[in-house]
Amino acid sequence: MKRRYYSDPAKAGWNYPVTEQGYKIVREDPYIKEFSHFCRVIQDKEISRISGEDGRRTLEVTLAIQRSGETGQPIRL
Repeated sequence: MKRRYYSDPAKAGWNYPVTEQGYKIVREDPYIKEFSHFCRVIQDKEISRISGEDGRRTLEVTLAIQRSGETGQPIRL
């Protein structure tokens, strides 16, 4: 991945040079990474990144989106 930007924000425009900075991106399967973290949490090797309350709220929003799509109506949470 490359980031292109003006090193001096006061000198931005087509007549000023652009700085380019490269980043190395490690490609990983997010599901494998998430599942591995979950396994380490249940083995007491790591602390969960989210709480049970976070999970409940995420599920509540997901189900509201589904209900809204089915009924065509907004769902108030």
